[in-house]
Amino acid sequence: METVTAEPFDAEGLDINALLDAKAQRSHAEHGWFGKGPRSFEWLLRYRIVRDWIDNYTSESTRNQRLYVLEKVVKAGRLK
Repeated sequence: METVTAEPFDAEGLDINALLDAKAQRSHAEHGWFGKGPRSFEWLLRYRIVRDWIDNYTSESTRNQRLYVLEKVVKAGRLK
């Protein structure tokens, strides 16, 4: 099995602590489950370039996964 190690410059400029946002308080809905609310990445959809890119994916779960990952990259890079 091959071991992969990170080079010192791989994470240069990334702030991993930026990903440690406090969890938003959500109320419980029927049956004790959490009620549906806005997704953490919805703010990215304000940008046309993001909407144009994500429209290439037709599966809702794929779209959500891709947007979630993009949100983490943007936050780690401290981009606004």
